[in-house]
Amino acid sequence: MFGLSMHQAPRVTSYDEARQVFDKAKSGKSRGVIEGYDAYAVPGKDNSPMISVRMKANGDVAFRYHSTDVMTWHPDGSYTYDDYESVSTCTFFNAFCPMGTHLTRTGTVLIVGDTGYPVAMGCTVRDGKPVDNPGRFKRACVNRKAAKRVLEPTRYAEYRDWYKVMKPLLGNSTIWADSVLRGLEDETHWPAMAGDRFGDGHPDKVRQAIYNEHYCEVYEDKCFESLPAPKAMNSSYDVIRCV
Repeated sequence: MFGLSMHQAPRVTSYDEARQVFDKAKSGKSRGVIEGYDAYAVPGKDNSPMISVRMKANGDVAFRYHSTDVMTWHPDGSYTYDDYESVSTCTFFNAFCPMGTHLTRTGTVLIVGDTGYPVAMGCTVRDGKPVDNPGRFKRACVNRKAAKRVLEPTRYAEYRDWYKVMKPLLGNSTIWADSVLRGLEDETHWPAMAGDRFGDGHPDKVRQAIYNEHYCEVYEDKCFESLPAPKAMNSSYDVIRCV
């Protein structure tokens, strides 16, 4: 199955350029009507009726993918993204957005410069920032006080210090198939845990197992209106709709 290609379509980065593409499309031979709207084939994509451009009565220039105005440029230089979550929507949008901007994560995250915004349900962007965005990033984060509380009754700290000293002598020669939580309770199991060839006895993994055992107590959801671009593109941050 082939994905959407926009290589032959003109690159649009502003309202003026969008208007020029519309004028060129209107002067061409290809024209169709989609859901009652006069729409013209985008130059370079004349054989793709699902990719079109139209002008609204208020002067907005909308680039349509199938029957959705995915990207609409407004005369004041702002633009509106109408979301449809798919990889091809990202490809389409990215052909008609400003320089330094791109849509990612199947159409739910907009990167503007070095900042990422959650744009599930779409949004209007003015001066490089969404102005009507109901989306948020959400991530389960460790509550440090709660984490300390659940670690204290275990032998984790003792095991961690023991591991630092003994691990170089043990190598990776065992396979620990039991629960690390049960192994942690009995120091006679520590050499087998620490020597696990898959690293399941590493203190970081043991600590994580303890956190998972007390998930509701240790983790709390935190929401963010924006994130640095690398974090915004990380799927460990969920995109939610706050409506």
